[in-house]
Amino acid sequence: MKRCFAVMLAAVCIFCMASCGKKETVTPAAQKQQEITLLFSQTDSLDPYSAKTEQNRHLATLIFDSLYKVDKNFRAVPCLAVTCEQKDTVFTVHLGAFTFTDGTALSSADVVYSFEKARQSATAGYAAALSEVESIAAVDPATVRFSLNRFDPYFLNLLTFPILKTDSAGLTDSDGVEIPPIGCGRYIPDTANLKLIRNDNYHDTLSVIKQINLISAPDSESASHYVQMGACDLYYTSSETNIVRMSGKRSEIDINHLVFLGVNSSYGALGNKEMRYAISSLIDRADIVSSAYYNAAVVANGFFNPALSDVKSTSTIKQNADTDISIENLAKIGYTNKDEDGYYVSSSGTRASFSLLVNQNNPSRMIAARHISTAAKSAGIEITVEPVSFETYLSRIKAGHFQLYLGEVAIGLNMDIKGLVVPGGSAAFGISDTSGGSSMSISGAVKSYEEGSLNLSSLSGVLLTEMPQIPICYRKGSLFYSDKIKSGVNGLSCDIYYNMADYKF
Repeated sequence: MKRCFAVMLAAVCIFCMASCGKKETVTPAAQKQQEITLLFSQTDSLDPYSAKTEQNRHLATLIFDSLYKVDKNFRAVPCLAVTCEQKDTVFTVHLGAFTFTDGTALSSADVVYSFEKARQSATAGYAAALSEVESIAAVDPATVRFSLNRFDPYFLNLLTFPILKTDSAGLTDSDGVEIPPIGCGRYIPDTANLKLIRNDNYHDTLSVIKQINLISAPDSESASHYVQMGACDLYYTSSETNIVRMSGKRSEIDINHLVFLGVNSSYGALGNKEMRYAISSLIDRADIVSSAYYNAAVVANGFFNPALSDVKSTSTIKQNADTDISIENLAKIGYTNKDEDGYYVSSSGTRASFSLLVNQNNPSRMIAARHISTAAKSAGIEITVEPVSFETYLSRIKAGHFQLYLGEVAIGLNMDIKGLVVPGGSAAFGISDTSGGSSMSISGAVKSYEEGSLNLSSLSGVLLTEMPQIPICYRKGSLFYSDKIKSGVNGLSCDIYYNMADYKF
């Protein structure tokens, strides 16, 4: 018996010595190595700064890492960065000791190279997002300094641009076929065999997904075909109009897209903020989220995303309609009597009546518009829905030929809302700046915020006081996944595959 035990002990020792120095990953039986299939466009680039399709840009987040990610509460989370020091408008970012998939070390020169690629990119909005950067400098191999042209406490949220190895973009093989740039990401592209292979030297937790097979779907029609036939395992959409539903399950992804009621404040009573309050209070936002967006949205209780904790104290819009508040505000501006049709009229006999311009090709907004019109009647305000083609809708909004309209705008991850609320902004159609009086004007508040003398919560309060536009809801994206994946699918707007290492099969 002793001899038998000694032999067994020796065998164990030999096995342990043979295993010494190896990086072993123990995988539970239920979590054996997996493969999944995703869609991409073979005719498009995997260079995130030249890719034209949304599919390839999302796929790029598996190949390239960024300095930071932005979590569900819109807070910057370090990725390739480890720490940052802020002094007024200067951000000094320190890099971790990471390597590219070819084994070379990440350096500040690679960050500068990638930043310049991002700033020159015509896709994905990188150039606009980084426009506040006045200069960038590689202080030393592990340190990058960003100098801004204004104060921005949420600047780190913009450092989600992919980091490429210097001079690795734009290369081709002997046949002239583009070679994907080199990244630090979780997967390495094998475009010849239409695969992504897991980077086993990745700096963070490895996914059990060892290989991602790729199917080329160069247009929406082919993508719809593959999704409906169940050929892919995950499919993401943020579209309101071209939603392809995939069998299996769905995970919602917070995106910073505000659906709002645009107001032409130069038109009649809409110039009074009390009228804007009255219209805002009659809207049942929870009902619109449910019926128009099938719960793929969240009620906007203020101008900023409700997931942002910094503005909770000043985000006071109710999720349900309150016609009593509407009637109180109408009375403040002289609308105390009703006409024979049940609508409030001013002291001069002018009915509280407005038209609502809406894109007839957008089903969700058409439903929302009808709900607002019906609710307005209950509050004694006449809102007539005016459906038009998308081309007419755009031209009339840009020309200011509207009273109210239903619109949507993507708010920057750094919460830059200036384009929506300040006259002259890219989405500030029909906006007239407030004069200030006893309260701060919108332009004044935005300027103070950009100078650092006003925080975001206070800016939020000014916007709700003046109500230049009327927030309704923040839409969400949908990440569909097949029954092969049992749970754990929770992505971010900047990286829909953010937690792929948590997928359970």
